[in-house]
Amino acid sequence: MSAAPQPTAVIENQSNSTAATAGASSAEEEERSLTALYAQRQELLKELTEVDNQIKSLEHRQMQRQQTAQQERRAQLSVSTGDKDLDTIREMVEKATHDQAGLREAQKAIEAACRSPERVEGETDEELLQRRRVRNMFIRQVISRSHELMIDPHGNYFVQRALSFFKNNGSVAPPDNDDYDIAEDSNLSEVVALLEHLGTTVGDISCNMHGTRAVQRIIDALASVEEFELFCDLVANDLVALIKDLNGNHSISRLLVSQAFMKLGEPEPNVPSTDAEGDEVRKEKGQSVRKDVYHIVASNCVEICRNRQGCCIIQRCLQWAPEPFRTEIINAALLNSLKLVQDPFGNYVVQYILDFQQQLVQTNPKEAETLNYTNRIIRQILHNIASLSCNKFSSNVIEKCLKTASADVRQLLIDELTEPQSLPKLLTDSFANYVIQTAITTATDDQQFAQLRDAIVPLQHLLKNSPYGVKIEAKLMKRHRDSARKLSRQLRSQREQQSGSTSAPSAARPQQHQQAVPTQQQNVLAPPQVMSLPHPGMQQQLQQHMHHNNAQQQQQFSNHVQQQQQQHGIRIPHNNHQHAQAFKPTDDATARLYAGLPGGVPPFMMPPGGGAPHSFLGAPNVPNGQQQHHLQQQQQQQFMMPPQFQQQQQQQGGVASSWAVSSQGGYTAVQQNHQQQHGKPGTPSAATHSPYNAYTSQGAF
Repeated sequence: MSAAPQPTAVIENQSNSTAATAGASSAEEEERSLTALYAQRQELLKELTEVDNQIKSLEHRQMQRQQTAQQERRAQLSVSTGDKDLDTIREMVEKATHDQAGLREAQKAIEAACRSPERVEGETDEELLQRRRVRNMFIRQVISRSHELMIDPHGNYFVQRALSFFKNNGSVAPPDNDDYDIAEDSNLSEVVALLEHLGTTVGDISCNMHGTRAVQRIIDALASVEEFELFCDLVANDLVALIKDLNGNHSISRLLVSQAFMKLGEPEPNVPSTDAEGDEVRKEKGQSVRKDVYHIVASNCVEICRNRQGCCIIQRCLQWAPEPFRTEIINAALLNSLKLVQDPFGNYVVQYILDFQQQLVQTNPKEAETLNYTNRIIRQILHNIASLSCNKFSSNVIEKCLKTASADVRQLLIDELTEPQSLPKLLTDSFANYVIQTAITTATDDQQFAQLRDAIVPLQHLLKNSPYGVKIEAKLMKRHRDSARKLSRQLRSQREQQSGSTSAPSAARPQQHQQAVPTQQQNVLAPPQVMSLPHPGMQQQLQQHMHHNNAQQQQQFSNHVQQQQQQHGIRIPHNNHQHAQAFKPTDDATARLYAGLPGGVPPFMMPPGGGAPHSFLGAPNVPNGQQQHHLQQQQQQQFMMPPQFQQQQQQQGGVASSWAVSSQGGYTAVQQNHQQQHGKPGTPSAATHSPYNAYTSQGAF
């Protein structure tokens, strides 16, 4: 027995109670979650407080340590050494680290103490020895505290000023005493003493914001092979780290562009050599020092190129490194071109090599042809052109390859860019569209441009929906116009050469007017047809001759229409211009329909505004090849002056001007010629606009 249905009110009460129970349970869950989050925040605040306390404790200890060091240093300075001059020098060096005023006072003191090691006029031996001793004490004090001074905001400027007084271009550090004479012993080098004191801390100092300035000044002071060798040995282990460091890269860059480093070991020009054997040893040693540095750079080329600072150092090497070190670095980069072109910084190195290739083409074409870095780069990235073009960084390299490659190598790139499966993506990509634009503008010949155009035109619907399509279409139109102008100039030049070789001498010929360039692009590409402009005195006779020909053509066409009426049983309107306009124009096939007629398409069958002839009901079939050949002969005859008129014109002294007129653009040229010769514009003959009929002056010929 089935249960009785419950009333509607009971069901509503049950649903309301269920909803209320669910709401209460959800509120309790939210309350528990909120309590748990509050407890978690309290724990995090406690941990944060502990971290803050640790930071404060460490900062306090560090400050105490610095204060203790300063107190110890001041205590040492306060203790008299028994040498008044040494105490004064130590005090001056200490002032250089305090503030700007102390720095200026210390710089003035060292300038006064180290102004000249030579004897001054009127100076006694004791005064000379004392001044020399004070000077050496000053230099030794700077060397002993060099590490502290070089990383100090004020002390590094003091070291830079003191380095200008250091003795360099030697191989041996001076003795520990203060009585040495740098003027007598040329083999002494105080720069060597400074480097020996710094040791391997040179790398750490170079990475400091203040220390890198002092290290760059040390590099400027290096002169001898021994000094460069010692410096390079100290930074060899940290060379890659220094190149990639924000501050250290400036020191390495200064080393690579140093003129002394680039000519290390080579004898000075215009200076006679007294020790040929020693010069050869120094040259080999200098070559070895440079080789060690550049070998480290070449071995880590990829790692360095993919760093923001490293890519700049590589470009410095390519710019300043002598051979064979530059070639070694370039070869290391070219072997990894596919990796570098996709890197945010490595792509600049590849572009720099492409620019370097262009410089070689201008300066040394034979060497450029032998090395051919451009082809080697393209060989590495070939078969990946489409994917690389869609990359932000490698697309720049592809563009430069299109600009710098030869015609045959550029063809390989265009073949990959025009592949059907890749081109739609390239046209709409935010980076690859620039590659397509560059390919259009850099296409060497018309064949490459035609390949790009024929591949892009079927995809015009994609260009309309893309924000980059307008630029691509603009590039295509511009290149098309340039090609049309080039062809027009070539045709004009050929006509001028032909007319100059077949016409009379220039003294007996009137000045010929140049043909105007057709305004439409298709006119430029149309095949030229030659016609002769008659002598003004013969226009009436020529007009009568052409009217006679037109009458014969109309009569022949009328006979042909009657035959068609009898054969097909239809009535075709003819010799009626108004009825002819009523018919809808069709394509050029209608013109070929009547190719069998002796006169070709009759003038009254052509629409007044130009275009294709009017169609006729029951028209015959398309003519065969013989009939088309007959039509071409008839068209050529229409553009030529009859022989009797040519002979008569020559007897009257008239000279015909030859014109190359396209089948669609001849009207403009003849109009301009007639206006220049007779002072009034020309008009089309027999009110016809057919491209198969010549245009003449007023009163058609």
